[in-house]
Amino acid sequence: MKLVLSFLIALFLVGSTIDTAREANEAYRKGNYEKAISLYKKAIDKTPENAKLYYNLGNALAKSGSAEEAIRYFNRYKQMVDNPQAEARADYNMGNLYYKAKKWDKAIEHYKNAMRQKVSDIDAKHNYELAQRKKKKEQQKNKKKQQQKKGENKKNKDRKNQQNQQQKDNKQQQNKKKQDQQNKQQQNKQQQNQQQNNKQNQQQKRAKMSQAEAQKILDALKQKEKKLLKQLKRQNGKTNNRTYEKDW
Repeated sequence: MKLVLSFLIALFLVGSTIDTAREANEAYRKGNYEKAISLYKKAIDKTPENAKLYYNLGNALAKSGSAEEAIRYFNRYKQMVDNPQAEARADYNMGNLYYKAKKWDKAIEHYKNAMRQKVSDIDAKHNYELAQRKKKKEQQKNKKKQQQKKGENKKNKDRKNQQNQQQKDNKQQQNKKKQDQQNKQQQNKQQQNQQQNNKQNQQQKRAKMSQAEAQKILDALKQKEKKLLKQLKRQNGKTNNRTYEKDW
């Protein structure tokens, strides 16, 4: 896998700018990218029309890890040149930066541009195919994650539904138990009321029976008394008759 940046462009400048640019190139080759960036920007301030400085600055920025800023300078370079080979270099480098950032669509787009402008660019073709495979692999991975997430969501949903149903069943059971208890309490109360009513009825019945029996006894006593009085009267009558008879 080839993801190295294209080489620096040789600079043909005059005056103090050439010294600054050469010093920038030297710092770049030694790996002192921050210094190289500073010097390239200084050179651009002096000769802003020189496209090669923008390209080299893009390389230095890419090496320092400032990918987004590097891409801006590579695009600026493309706008300033009218040469397919030069544009292909910039697109290849931008493709590499997007590849490292795992932005596969952007990387593929710039590799394709590099191949259009430079058909013989084997590195661009190789990296284009790599980016395509990486994209496909990531899509499959994302699809698998989505399926797993969907499965997990379904499990969570089923679990939640089961919990809700269990809670519903528990609540129904509690309500039924509560209703049964209320019904039982009501039945017990009704039974107690019935027993109380029965007791009162029995007491009233006994009271009525006692009054009837008492009346019956009283009536019987009255009859007996009358009978006795009659007997006494008859007996008294007989006694009186015997008393007034003369015994001559």
